[in-house]
Amino acid sequence: MPSQNASFLQHLAATDLTSRPDPQELVHSTDPQAVYDAFYAFASGLLDTFYPECTVTVTSRDLSYVTPEIKAKLRRKNRLMHARRVEEAGALARQIGRDITGRSKHQLSNTKKTSAKKLWKAVRQLTGRKHDPAFDPSIMAAKLNQHYANVSTDASYTSVRRPRIVLAKFVVQIC
Repeated sequence: MPSQNASFLQHLAATDLTSRPDPQELVHSTDPQAVYDAFYAFASGLLDTFYPECTVTVTSRDLSYVTPEIKAKLRRKNRLMHARRVEEAGALARQIGRDITGRSKHQLSNTKKTSAKKLWKAVRQLTGRKHDPAFDPSIMAAKLNQHYANVSTDASYTSVRRPRIVLAKFVVQIC
């Protein structure tokens, strides 16, 4: 994130760096571990100040393609939208879309493509939709056929007598 790095450098320029290890002391030190520890403590302090760690919890209720990185990006996008920084939020939304697409492709590439049933099961898992076909073992094809035959048959039906229509030929002569 270039803008975040630039702001880090601006903050670093304005920060009082007197707490940093003295370079002359580092050169003349006989204990390299102590020098490394001092530098590490200083660098860790800067990172904690400007890039604090955040915790993102991914639960079983989240869809399978939601990673902690994607969830953190979604939260950042929501903050940008609430701050009315729509252009930045739109750019982040496109990045999130690419991340989700890549994750979904990766998950689908791991499924065996020999069975359409298994492939659709993986697609349903990705989209979060449930597919539980209603199956009642007491219903058989013969019972269904009998039911629809009974429904479509009217026992009180009587045929209507159709009248005979006789067409006569008329010859019209025009003079």
